[in-house]
Amino acid sequence: MQHETKTKYYRFDYVRFILPYFSIIITFSFVVIQPWDDKFMLIGLVLSLVLLFLRQLYMWKDNQVLIDTYEQLTTQLEDEVEEGVSALSKSEQRYKSLFEDHPDAVFSLNMNGIFQQSNKACESLFTAYYCEVTSYSLQHFIDPQDHELLKKSLQITKEGRPQTLEIRTKEKEGYYYHLHITFIPIFINKEVVGMFGIARDITTLYEKQKQVEHMAFHDALTGLPNRRKFEKDLKTILNLAQNNTNDVAVMFLDLDRFKKINDRLGHDVGDLLLIEVAKRLRGCLRSKDIVARQGGDEFTILLPDMYSEKSASFIAEQILTILNKPYFIKDEELSVTPSIGIAMYPDYGTDVTELMKNADMAMYRAKANGKNRFIFFSKEMSIAQNEIHFLEGELSKALQQNEFSLEYQPQVNTKTKQIIGFEALVRWKHPKLGIVSPAQFIPLAEETGFIIELGNWILRTACLEAKKWHNQGFSHLKVGVNLSFVQFNHAYLISTISKVLEETELKPEALDIEITESIAINQNHSVIAKLEELQNLGIQISIDDFGTGYSSLAYLTKYPINTLKIAREFICGITNSPLEEAIIASIIKLSKELNLEVIAEGVETEEQWKFLHEQNCDHIQGFLFSKPVSSKDVWMLLHKKTTV
Repeated sequence: MQHETKTKYYRFDYVRFILPYFSIIITFSFVVIQPWDDKFMLIGLVLSLVLLFLRQLYMWKDNQVLIDTYEQLTTQLEDEVEEGVSALSKSEQRYKSLFEDHPDAVFSLNMNGIFQQSNKACESLFTAYYCEVTSYSLQHFIDPQDHELLKKSLQITKEGRPQTLEIRTKEKEGYYYHLHITFIPIFINKEVVGMFGIARDITTLYEKQKQVEHMAFHDALTGLPNRRKFEKDLKTILNLAQNNTNDVAVMFLDLDRFKKINDRLGHDVGDLLLIEVAKRLRGCLRSKDIVARQGGDEFTILLPDMYSEKSASFIAEQILTILNKPYFIKDEELSVTPSIGIAMYPDYGTDVTELMKNADMAMYRAKANGKNRFIFFSKEMSIAQNEIHFLEGELSKALQQNEFSLEYQPQVNTKTKQIIGFEALVRWKHPKLGIVSPAQFIPLAEETGFIIELGNWILRTACLEAKKWHNQGFSHLKVGVNLSFVQFNHAYLISTISKVLEETELKPEALDIEITESIAINQNHSVIAKLEELQNLGIQISIDDFGTGYSSLAYLTKYPINTLKIAREFICGITNSPLEEAIIASIIKLSKELNLEVIAEGVETEEQWKFLHEQNCDHIQGFLFSKPVSSKDVWMLLHKKTTV
């Protein structure tokens, strides 16, 4: 349309240019031809006037086109301006939503890190405990220990690269904010002129994570470090000890007669006794010493910077004296004595495993020699290692001689109290030694590689038993089978499980493979691939003993799992502390949000069950319902429809 108007305009302009000259030529011609004829002259003037009129007419039309074009351009420009204003208004509204109304602290900094703009959340975050942010640098509000980290992140952002970091604010009345900050460079004409920042207050999340970590590495009952924390600290101390000449002593302590007190007076009294023992142990040790609860009535003690066995003997004597004093618990006067085994670094152990093993061995020697004493590990005690070698030799024969059996611990629905499945647990009854603890032979089986053969037998036996349950009308039941680290990493794991399911005709969804969270954390990509293969077969995947390893909630979103089994270490503490109950509730809530089923292990009291029921925990497992039972007793439980 604009092109047509332009063409027409140039045609009119050409005609308008010719007409005046043409009228003059006509007039002049008439004057020259008939200068004496007035009539002829009049005709010439009339023609000139007509031509001049036509010229004016053309000019009027030409001007009209220009006016129309101007009006069109004006209208178009007004539309464009209106659209621009509308777009600008929308852009401003979006900016306000992003900047002003953002729930996190949003701000802009100049190239020197000085605040230029900040939203309400930012003002609220910093002014609540500090001062107005205007004209202050971000560094002014940050803990000095994090200044270098902040400077490094700001410098990288100035170079045009976004950055994220976690830092904390300055201490104010004993309180810190923990912040997760994202820096984004501001470009104008391809130059960085400043940066935007988004700061999220993660203090609550940080504190909860610290609480979870504390629970993972501390005993819920006594508050002492647990075995994992003790071994971690011992490893650190041994690394430091390599650089000095001082010895390190590791003590294994077991309470004599504790089981009798527990059986006679109940677990409540037993727990209170353990708490008092823990207090006394902490009270008689140096600040640098570490005491931990191994489990049950066993404690471990780490004594760094020992000059000799005599120094360790002095502390052991103090422990014997303080623990031999009577205990007054619930109107009962109680008496327990300790048996202590001591292993010295570097003479009788240079690593965590060897020192712990030798101290444990010395403790059993102390018990055998009359209890209520301490004994140092000696070379003569290593003869006891022969028993370990003996067990190694007996393992392979045990399978051939049918010395292994499986027991099954029921898992029940928390609300209906009906059995939904069983966990298969291996037992070894030796013809001479009697019952051998899994804690003894499973590590040996892993070390020797026998765990693959034993694990295959456990898997096949458990699947055959589950198939029998299904054939008898209990088709809803599933069976849980634990996989060790060695088994999980075996090259033929997937094909072995597939073959067993095919041969036993057990539905894949009835098999629940249980792995520890340490397996999941340590390998990442290879673990995910193998778990996905298992899930593609229809097999259920459970994370066993959650909370006893790394206790990272984040990895739960990365791994293809169906069920989370909360470790008994967490469960035994839920009635002792509101904080621990809150942590358990958070774990259950998170699992629900991730569509994971939850099984609580080690449930032993009605109070624990009631709490788990209130928190909508799916299933429970523990002595409150039943101890592990033989396959024969499984049938009795099923047919009696036993409930909690």
